[in-house]
Amino acid sequence: IQRTGGVTNFQQGHALTLYKDPGTGDLRGLKYDLNDRVAISELNYGAGVIRASPELIKYIFRPVAVSFRLTGNFWRDVRRNDLPSTVVATLDYAFKDNHPLGLLPRGSNIKLIYQEKVSRDGSARYVTGLQAAQIRFGSKTLTAVAFRDENGHPRLYDLDGHALGAEALPYPLTFQYISSGFNLYRYHPILHQYRPHVGVDLVARYGTPVKAVADGHVETAGWCGELGLCVRILHDGGIVSIYGHLSQIEPELHDGAEVQVGQVIGKVGSSGLSTGPHLHYGLEKDGRYVDPLTANIGINHQVSPRMRALFDHFKSEYETIFDRLPAHGTHQLVGPTLPSIPGGPSAPGVTAVADQGTQAPDHYQSRSHVKAMIMETTAETTKIDGRMSVMR
Repeated sequence: IQRTGGVTNFQQGHALTLYKDPGTGDLRGLKYDLNDRVAISELNYGAGVIRASPELIKYIFRPVAVSFRLTGNFWRDVRRNDLPSTVVATLDYAFKDNHPLGLLPRGSNIKLIYQEKVSRDGSARYVTGLQAAQIRFGSKTLTAVAFRDENGHPRLYDLDGHALGAEALPYPLTFQYISSGFNLYRYHPILHQYRPHVGVDLVARYGTPVKAVADGHVETAGWCGELGLCVRILHDGGIVSIYGHLSQIEPELHDGAEVQVGQVIGKVGSSGLSTGPHLHYGLEKDGRYVDPLTANIGINHQVSPRMRALFDHFKSEYETIFDRLPAHGTHQLVGPTLPSIPGGPSAPGVTAVADQGTQAPDHYQSRSHVKAMIMETTAETTKIDGRMSVMR
């Protein structure tokens, strides 16, 4: 597994599956998810023959609907209903200008539809995004509908087709101070020479989350020379945002991956040519560096006339689904119940399948004597998730 996938140690949050013979307890194989796309499988054929090979992780997409009534504080209620943190963060970001969620009154009715993708062996599960939301309190209704624009970027819109939430963040993280600004003639503290500093250095604690400042696609995610671990994101309008000296990059980020404004892309570090933990944040506009503290990358976005009829269809479908949802509970939506987002996977629901439980990989389907235990690695220990250990 080290030679095949370059794995020298198991990382926190990456699924690890062990296949054991229940009769002898011997380890028959394992599977380790390198990221959300590729896993390394290692099989013990006996007689000292062990083979490892990479394989693409296969997913099914399925929509999940949640509805509940506020009994008190919004933040306590979302924890009680076990809502994914990414869904809550997206919801908060979408409605914070219209009505902060923390100020919702007791008795507010909340209905959400989000999508998750689950690997076919059940070892990996990811929430892929909020699809629609409806919040009713008093005589007021807040609605958000996910829809891809003409460039393929998913956004949340209100019923009038106006984008919800800010189009761009002013800063990609919470920082302490700016140690170096945008300067074409700056003295480098390590190289001891004057050279351009085409970005700003934002000092923050090691491990502070770094967020994408706007929607876009990953241009590069990896080692970038003096910038160390870095991420470059391509946005609309010929703008590229740059995040350097990271300590780690989120595993789902790869070249071409789609990111949304506010999505965590990595953690503050001091990789590359750096004197201490900070984020180098830069912007390019049409191939030229610009000062990220003065540049404006936000766009007042709304559904285009050409896409309006399709958007209205989506809006109507979601409103019908919300009307039919029970007032409380978590529901697995199956079958052709939800519209597809143009340019995205066929989910939220057109080809979604029911949760069929955890299934063994194909090469174990005919071996009933093999039992799989799904394990999740953490920084402190390796835990067995009993809910996932259901193979027989």
